[in-house]
Amino acid sequence: MTKKNNESKTPKEQGKLDILNNETEETVTEFIALLKNSNIPKSKREKITSLALTIVEKSSSFSGPIPPPMLLDEYEKIVPGAAKDIMSEFKEQSKHRRKLEKDTINSQIKQSGRGQIFAFVISILIISVSGYFAFLEQYTLAGVFGTVTLSTILSSFFIGKKKQERNLKEK
Repeated sequence: MTKKNNESKTPKEQGKLDILNNETEETVTEFIALLKNSNIPKSKREKITSLALTIVEKSSSFSGPIPPPMLLDEYEKIVPGAAKDIMSEFKEQSKHRRKLEKDTINSQIKQSGRGQIFAFVISILIISVSGYFAFLEQYTLAGVFGTVTLSTILSSFFIGKKKQERNLKEK
């Protein structure tokens, strides 16, 4: 009965590369194969192989509000219930953010409505003043008040429309 030498096994077979991605695994396996075919004594090759496997490091990162499932599992192993806490915190934060967005939009709608009402009242007042000047036969003043008021209303309308279209394009 012959005992299979650990050196003849691939690092994957030895269970040392279970956590590595395929590219890193291929690189380490290739390195070890080159090492086996070299003229370096067996004891030193084993030390170099061990050192190479120790140096290989896996790092990962994620972006987003929720950690990936594997990381959630790790949190759950360390602190039971942590995954549930993380998920419930995410849900609460999402609900809070949506409420803030809704409140902001409602506030902007109300503010816009008040602005339109005030603009209408001011326009009616100025047009009334213009009409009063016309009644007093002050046609120049009536024309100035009427023209300025009308041009201001129209320019505000068109500028507001352009700004609204620009905002929609940005989103």
